[in-house]
Formats: sequence, C-alpha cells, structure tokens
Amino acid sequence: MHLADIEQWKNKALNLGIIILAFVIAFNIYKEQAKEIAVLNEKKDSESKKIPVLNEIAQWEKKLSVYKGFIDNKEISSVMNTVSNIAEDSAAKITSIRPAGSADYPLYTKYSFSLTVLVEGYHALGRFTSKLESHSNIYNIDSVVIRQQVTQQDGKVYKMAVDLNISTVFMKN
Repeated sequence: MHLADIEQWKNKALNLGIIILAFVIAFNIYKEQAKEIAVLNEKKDSESKKIPVLNEIAQWEKKLSVYKGFIDNKEISSVMNTVSNIAEDSAAKITSIRPAGSADYPLYTKYSFSLTVLVEGYHALGRFTSKLESHSNIYNIDSVVIRQQVTQQDGKVYKMAVDLNISTVFMKN
C-alpha cells in the first residue's frame, strides 16, 4: 500500500466515523422527540376527556345564572314589607313578624322568619300561602301551626291564628 492509498482509506474511515456519529446523534434526538410526542399524546387524551366535563360545567353555570336571575338580591326589610303586602292582599292580618336566623351556604344565604297571621278561615289561609309561595322573590313555608282563635280586629272577625316559619334566600355576590 502506498501513502496515497492509506490517505484515501483514512479519509473514508473519517467520513464513515462522522456519518456513524451523526447517525447516533440523530437517533438519540429522534428517541427523545418520540418520548415527548408520546407524553404530548397522553396529555392530549387526558385533556380531551376533560372537555365533556367542562361542557357540562358550563351548562350548569348557565342554568345557575338563570336561577340567580329569579332570586333577587333583596334586603331583609323588603322581605318583611313584601310579606305584609301579600297578607294584606289575601285578607290576612300579620300580628307579629321577626327574623328567626340565617344559614350560610357557598352561593347563597337562607334567612328564616317567624310570623303569626290572623285569618278568617281556611280559604283566606290558602290564598295567603299560595301567594306567598308563588311570589317571584321565592319564599318557602317551612312549618305551619293552625290554632282556632276567634279575634276581632279592625271590624273583622278572625277565626284562626296561624304561626308560620318561612324562609327566603339571598344570593352572595
């Protein structure tokens, strides 16, 4: 072998070594990228499973906002005024009304009231409770105790005294 042949094989071996080294580097880069793609595919699958849940949450939020519109942000004094007006429209007479406590919940606060109402009979009581529970401010009757008690006030004869516990809700801001 001549020096020229050795030089030619040396250049070929060097080129082959560079090619093998480049191939090893490229293979390692490919392996790392393949791992990253697998991780990204797993994340994509995980996130795509969350989409239906998020859509359901969005639907519930829409429903909640609709219900929230029905429940006014009102003041406690306006509750007492509203209940008094309902009683007056129903031929019932409120003899006492007082707050009976509150209960805090994450989205709203429930306020309870105790009241005593005088009515002429069951029909008047029915009108009062019907108007109260169908009012747009959402009032619930939690308990009712009816007592026969003949009372005369303002020229009217009331045959029953009714003790009611009612409640309403106030949305939190």
